[in-house]
Amino acid sequence: MTTYVALLRKQPDSDYGVDFPDFPGCITAGETLEDARRMAVGALQFHVEGMMDDGEPVPAPSRLDQIMADADHRDAVAVLIDVAVRRPAVRVNVSLPADLVEAIDRVTHNRSRFLADAAREKLDTLKQARSVSRRHDLGHATSRGLPVIHKPCPRTCASGGSAFVASAAAATGGIMRWETIRFVSKTT
Repeated sequence: MTTYVALLRKQPDSDYGVDFPDFPGCITAGETLEDARRMAVGALQFHVEGMMDDGEPVPAPSRLDQIMADADHRDAVAVLIDVAVRRPAVRVNVSLPADLVEAIDRVTHNRSRFLADAAREKLDTLKQARSVSRRHDLGHATSRGLPVIHKPCPRTCASGGSAFVASAAAATGGIMRWETIRFVSKTT
């Protein structure tokens, strides 16, 4: 996922308008803020897919501070919108244990897609775990539905913290279980 800045604007007697500084001409609107945000996600995805289908390069996201420094944008409210930017597939050579390949083949006919989906799921889990780790908030992990299990710290932690496992990735096809160990709380 790539995150772009969308700008919401509201004039009296109008819907909420949305535009994207990184994509001139990509605009939408909604009657409510939630409707405008939902429409923004669809409009951006459609626009990016059209650019890619036409062979046009998709721009890198601009920084929020640069966008808001423009006088034309000061009356807008910035919202971050995630969009899936398809990249061309790259062939890689991966060695896996034979029993794992057999297990994958039992649940799918497309190994590449299966492994790509598993990698995306793992990356999402790591992103969530980093978020928990940054906040140093064990309650945050629990509130997001991440099972938190205390594990002994395998080495001395510079912060004096203890290790917790924040695991959000259930098995993919019943084959793998992803776990990420992060130091998320100081011991007392």
